Amino acid sequence: MPAEEYARTAAHSTLLITCTTATEPVLGPEHLQLPVGLAAAGCPVSATSGTTGVPSRLVVDLGMPRNVEPAVAALEGVALLDLETIRLHAPLEELQATDAARSVVREAAETFHVVGAARA
Repeated sequence: MPAEEYARTAAHSTLLITCTTATEPVLGPEHLQLPVGLAAAGCPVSATSGTTGVPSRLVVDLGMPRNVEPAVAALEGVALLDLETIRLHAPLEELQATDAARSVVREAAETFHVVGAARA
């Protein structure tokens, strides 16, 4: 969609996934703040699900650099999931990347030691 329609469409969406090549955020709180009493499309009551405080709008920012200003997370009824949040909740140790890297280094060091001892 054209850039000029993006913010208008975003303001009335319940799920947004962004991943643009923009160097600056393309969405901020001013784009996602709904007037009082107006619900995003598909939301039965308002920007929040009743009185539970459960977010009814999810914004997933996969842009690098970020496409959505972090202040969006402070909006009532909006949950922001960005790469920083993912990094904090799924560190490399949990993805076993660190263990795999240590294993590669350990095997290389052992091979180096064996070869060096054989040459000596």
